[in-house]
Amino acid sequence: MYFTNKDLTLMGIISALGLGLGFLVGMPTRAITGVPFLGSWIAGPLRVLLTLIALARIKKVGCVTCIESIYSLASFLKPGGFPLAFFAPLIGGVLTDLVFWLIKGKEFQLGLGQAAILGGILNFSKPVSAFAFMLILGLPGQRMIQHHPLPMAGLLIGSLVLGILAGAFGAKLAEELRRIGLLA
Repeated sequence: MYFTNKDLTLMGIISALGLGLGFLVGMPTRAITGVPFLGSWIAGPLRVLLTLIALARIKKVGCVTCIESIYSLASFLKPGGFPLAFFAPLIGGVLTDLVFWLIKGKEFQLGLGQAAILGGILNFSKPVSAFAFMLILGLPGQRMIQHHPLPMAGLLIGSLVLGILAGAFGAKLAEELRRIGLLA
């Protein structure tokens, strides 16, 4: 078996924590401000942080895709969920695992640079893929980009920067957890 029961349990816990953070941070933010995607944008780096800590522990290709597939299924099934929310986390997970597979060595330790790259890809790919699907399907994303190009560019650049910062912080946190014995 590729993933052990311990790995699957950790992925489930990380997914549940990430979903909880998404609801606790994302839903009130959207309700208070009324700005679409703002809650997901704020909760995204927290989920990236948790996902990279799981990756630092598990160190197997496919870990991020499994965690993100749980996010996508929950996003698809939640009441009032955006149907395209199913694809964005899934695409982010696959791309992140692909890059992880390319940079992974024999004795992989999640370094600062690697975590920054992985965190940036994971957080950046979600809004990019959501906008791409909205453009393909002719949904309001095209109008949003045409009428508000600077805020949309800011959203994308901010997602990349926040993902990089969350990844770097995740590497440091994983290093400290490993040092005190909580992470193998």
